[in-house]
Amino acid sequence: MIGGNNASPVTLTPVGVLYSKGPYRGTEGPANGWFIAIAVHAVPTKFSETLQPPTGGFAWEAGDRVLTESQGNASNTPWAAEVPVFSSDQPIAVGQTRLGIVTFDVPKKGGVLTYANPDQSGTIRWQIPATDTGTGLDSVRKRIKLFS
Repeated sequence: MIGGNNASPVTLTPVGVLYSKGPYRGTEGPANGWFIAIAVHAVPTKFSETLQPPTGGFAWEAGDRVLTESQGNASNTPWAAEVPVFSSDQPIAVGQTRLGIVTFDVPKKGGVLTYANPDQSGTIRWQIPATDTGTGLDSVRKRIKLFS
């Protein structure tokens, strides 16, 4: 369990992973080799909460390499702005499950998904499978098909 922007406890659970290299019509492919879309369920347990902090947040790690969602071409994928994401202006109600897609432009499959508390008081880590797996990524698949 981690804290959101208001320091309220939030349970985060990655539920799906999808890798894609492109090519895509009308947009650049990944600068680092692979786009990875990770579906994450978030459930606040005490107060309504948001999950797009100005500091901290989600990152991808492998070895000594750390990438954020804003690095490489991650913000220029066919699914950018078309799938659910976590944002500071969309509070999640207590007990409500919110699906958010976090996207990175990474050099290889696998790695570790991290979320750092906004107050930098702690980080939680999940090992990322090196294969496509899980649920929550149908909207990403539709956008890939549309631009392939």
